Amino acid sequence: MLSDWTSLAEEKWLGTRTEQEELDVCVFLLIDEGKLTPATDTSPSLLYIHTKLMIVDDKRVIMGSANLNDRSQKGDGDSEIALVVEDDDMLDSTMDGKPDQVARFAASLRRKLFREHLGLIQPQLVTRDETTDSFMRCAPTPQRGRDALA
Repeated sequence: MLSDWTSLAEEKWLGTRTEQEELDVCVFLLIDEGKLTPATDTSPSLLYIHTKLMIVDDKRVIMGSANLNDRSQKGDGDSEIALVVEDDDMLDSTMDGKPDQVARFAASLRRKLFREHLGLIQPQLVTRDETTDSFMRCAPTPQRGRDALA
């Protein structure tokens, strides 16, 4: 949990320079740098990351709205809601070149999202199936004009 925006930046790194450069996790602060005038505050305002999905080590998935700041993460500040999914269905995998166990849901979701965002999944068109009796059947196309109000 972050106590403030400077806590990670001020923390002393105990590893080697090579280890630091090879880190897979990065923390970014987006800073709004406007023109400073004597009448304005001299410290830049921070833009906080507003997550919707986080997949951690292919083991846990956090889905929802959670700001990466102390007000949201402590649980007694901003109104946020998120869901943590921890799957017991584990699969053999490799993490950092070593054998590891990953959760089926988290690993599958990550791979599917990568394929989707890299354009490796063909677009899926929804077609109307009038024979489907389930609640998942597409709703009828709304009519336009005067007939729609009748």
